[in-house]
Amino acid sequence: MGDASCHVPVKLIAGLITADPSRFLAAGTFLEKKFGRIESESRTFAFSCTSYYEKEFGRDLKRKFFSFKELVRLEKNYRIKLYTNSIERRLSGKNLRGANISAPTLTDGEHLKEVSNKTVRQGRQRQSCRSINIDPGYISLTKLVLFTTKNRSHRIYVGKGIYADLELQFARDSFRTLSWTYPDYRSADYIDFFNSVRSSYLKQVKDYL
Repeated sequence: MGDASCHVPVKLIAGLITADPSRFLAAGTFLEKKFGRIESESRTFAFSCTSYYEKEFGRDLKRKFFSFKELVRLEKNYRIKLYTNSIERRLSGKNLRGANISAPTLTDGEHLKEVSNKTVRQGRQRQSCRSINIDPGYISLTKLVLFTTKNRSHRIYVGKGIYADLELQFARDSFRTLSWTYPDYRSADYIDFFNSVRSSYLKQVKDYL
């Protein structure tokens, strides 16, 4: 029987989709308030591999990725997705009309419970006025994982209506796709960015290895 031990902290990433590139800056500001300095960001990609988001956001969608300098522990990792959901609500169309937008907080336990309940109860009805989609996840030495509210056979439940989705695995000096990997995550440009993030992460975790 193996002994349980603490895991090596991981590198937080976030993928963002919007029709309004100014939302990248606004979302990045909120993310930095919670998770610390953005260490690197990808160039802006055209997001055209699916029409899934067009009804909600319109056409000519843009995609960008952030990675963060500060490493994170994965205990209660569902909180990461709940927080990014709260940013989406703050940046929603109805909240942008003349609003003085402040950063959301999830430090209070009761507020966290309320956000979780809304995530499960309201679902797509709540999302209909979003101006940006934020998919948080992490990079470790062996994989890239995303957090999602949608259940599938290959996704593992981590609590409060949130699942962990193994999106890419690292082997033979690069991230590799899986049979269920999203079409855009198969792109060489994306994988080049993720490989660069992993290289930075490797330098940070040498003391843990």
